[in-house]
Amino acid sequence: MEEDLLQDLRVFAAAVDGHDVRVSLYGGRHNVCGAVRFTFPDAGDRRRQVARLTRWMAEGTLVSLLAYGEVLSLFSETDVLHRALERRPA
Repeated sequence: MEEDLLQDLRVFAAAVDGHDVRVSLYGGRHNVCGAVRFTFPDAGDRRRQVARLTRWMAEGTLVSLLAYGEVLSLFSETDVLHRALERRPA
């Protein structure tokens, strides 16, 4: 299974189209510009994801796009690190 990671991307736009959320991204080391589509059949999940994308866009949060085979994940490495450190045992 092939794995690719694009880092330091910014969210340019997020639009809902039925069960899908289309996310436009740009930036990174290779100056990428493109869009990805994520499917969220549950309306609540879709709203939460769009709210997160909107926050990232407004705050200028850098995000990473991980392609693992046919599975795509978009995430903020900073958010992941903060959550990991909050759960660290004393």
